[in-house]
Amino acid sequence: MSWELKNGVYVRDGCYLEPKTPDQVAADSYALVGRLLRDKLPAYTNQPPLLLPLGRGGFKVFLYVSGELRTALESDIDYVPIKVNRYKKGEIGQEDEIQSDEQDVEQALKALKNYEECVVIDDIGDRFITIQHIASQLSGSGKRITVITPYVKPESNETDIKLENIYYVRPFWRRNIEDKAYLPWVVFPWEKDDFSKVPELWELLFPEMVRMQRRAEAEMEEPVSRT
Repeated sequence: MSWELKNGVYVRDGCYLEPKTPDQVAADSYALVGRLLRDKLPAYTNQPPLLLPLGRGGFKVFLYVSGELRTALESDIDYVPIKVNRYKKGEIGQEDEIQSDEQDVEQALKALKNYEECVVIDDIGDRFITIQHIASQLSGSGKRITVITPYVKPESNETDIKLENIYYVRPFWRRNIEDKAYLPWVVFPWEKDDFSKVPELWELLFPEMVRMQRRAEAEMEEPVSRT
């Protein structure tokens, strides 16, 4: 699992790494909910949707989306988080079998009885298997299912989900770097555990996070002044 720096881009296991900082995730999440509201504001003003963030990454996007919706609609927004696991931990460029928490899905279906629409929130559409898995579990409700995610990888889509049927902000495509094709791998700062075997690479991808962490640690070591 070696990594290289090519033309200013880190590559590993046949993928180029596309790190997204917290500020970038926030900005793209705000842009995402803006696109959603351009189409849905009249309907949501009449009846807000039920939000269904998918863990882990969808929880982060949800914070920005829900805040914007609450502001735009001047109303509280109900939500049910759904925990999603992989059967085993994957490596960069790979993704394993998807398993959602049965109790979370059951709670979502129960809450959805009081709504006409739900909004499934994820951090990225990679193979789209997670999104398809959740959508199929919700389809029996007979309610509208809207999917939003700031990032998509169209060439990795292994489902029949059409991009025109979801809301997204930025697509990432394969790139030729030094005459070799690399698939995109979008890296989020909360995925630090995926770099446990190469922690120095995570630090190179997110130097500002390292500075923040070290500054916080230094502040914790400073004596507390008492007046």
